[in-house]
Amino acid sequence: MGTIEYLSAISGIVVAAAASSKSLRRKFQEIRQRKQLERYLKGEKGELDNGQRTSAHLEAKLKMTEAQVRRAAFGSDYVRLVRKTDREGFTKCILFEYKSKKNSREG
Repeated sequence: MGTIEYLSAISGIVVAAAASSKSLRRKFQEIRQRKQLERYLKGEKGELDNGQRTSAHLEAKLKMTEAQVRRAAFGSDYVRLVRKTDREGFTKCILFEYKSKKNSREG
């Protein structure tokens, strides 16, 4: 095998390792954000308050973007989305709430 083929093979391995590393970092970040959201909402739930919070509230408190909050919520078995509607039935806001039971997305 010549020098060029050897360098080509090495560069292919380096690129694959870098891509795998980035993918793993992203997955771990998503898991961390999901756990952070679940812990925060669980702590906000009280006897008089269901702990329902808006996306804007969660973005500010958790220092996450709206997309990160939604991705974390959609990936969680413990976060339920609650739709608040106006008189015509249109959604005016979506609230996020901690639910202690798994598979409790309906509502």
